[in-house]
Amino acid sequence: MRTVRNLAVVLALVALGVSVFFALRSQNLRAPALDADAPLPETQRRDQRGLTAGLPPQGGIYGGTVTNREGQPIPGATVMLVALNTGEHLVDGRRTGGELDPFAGPVPEIGGHELGGAETQTDVDGRWTIPANSRARVTHALAYHYDHFLNVVAVAGPANNIAIVLDRGGRVKGRIVDDETDRPVPGAVVEVYLQQPVVLPEQGVRGPGGARKGRAGVKVAESQIARLSRFVAKELGQRVWGLPYQGRESLRLRADRQGRFSLGPFGPGVQLEFVITHDDYRWRDYDKGPQEDQMPRRTIVGPGEIVEREFRMQAGGRISGTLTMADGTPIADARVSFESITQVYRHWYDANGKRRRT
Repeated sequence: MRTVRNLAVVLALVALGVSVFFALRSQNLRAPALDADAPLPETQRRDQRGLTAGLPPQGGIYGGTVTNREGQPIPGATVMLVALNTGEHLVDGRRTGGELDPFAGPVPEIGGHELGGAETQTDVDGRWTIPANSRARVTHALAYHYDHFLNVVAVAGPANNIAIVLDRGGRVKGRIVDDETDRPVPGAVVEVYLQQPVVLPEQGVRGPGGARKGRAGVKVAESQIARLSRFVAKELGQRVWGLPYQGRESLRLRADRQGRFSLGPFGPGVQLEFVITHDDYRWRDYDKGPQEDQMPRRTIVGPGEIVEREFRMQAGGRISGTLTMADGTPIADARVSFESITQVYRHWYDANGKRRRT
């Protein structure tokens, strides 16, 4: 009889425990009431702050005209929209289980620029219209033409009167020679960086090989082209200059067998910085002035202008030696590497962890 009584007590306690468990579970699963007008919790909007603040709305229809400096329409010009990647399409994709990246190619970096819609061409009147991608936060519209230099216009939202004015394109013709022998240096790697101008195209004196020196106190309008940085090489390198993207902000090409290169179109919207690299020559800042005048000089190409630059390379020194064991026995087939270290400045070849090997 006592055994039956004890079993009944145990079963009662188990039943009570199960009831309490399901009651608590039901309470935890019950969704709390939300105020539709209440702001989102701080943790939910923290990641988007700073990227979306002050940005134009998503999507919309953009349109306008492309003309030259004289106001004449330019038919057949290519027009593109540029958007700032805020990462929202990645978040939306993960939430819905859809595509993480609506654009072709690798996922662009957060805060970087990307295509904001399908590119188009102007009609006979120089007009264009582009519907932006539904989730693209468009920041710029740009246009280019085969004999005009590209121009970039900042936009604040959808509009149908965006005017893009193009300058006639100019070219840079470079010649790379040995400083001692005047012989051409073939195969040199030429890096061309498009930067914010610090000197007006018509201002300043011509420096070595066509470079210009700025004048103190002169303000130059902000270049929207320079603001796009990596986007220029990534999306426009192949389209405008026929140079495929190589993972850098610069346009990269090689000198021919005569040590020459030619590249265009360019215009006064940017200044050009050149970095020349060759395995047998040491790097120099080719846009610096003489020793007594170390103000940087940069190349600015005027409308329709052909600028000729000469880059004189100084042959690099060489290191030789013998690798032996402690008893003097030579060690064959060993790999020897050298690392360049300076306290002030490192050329990009060395700064990016490259090693010069035998």
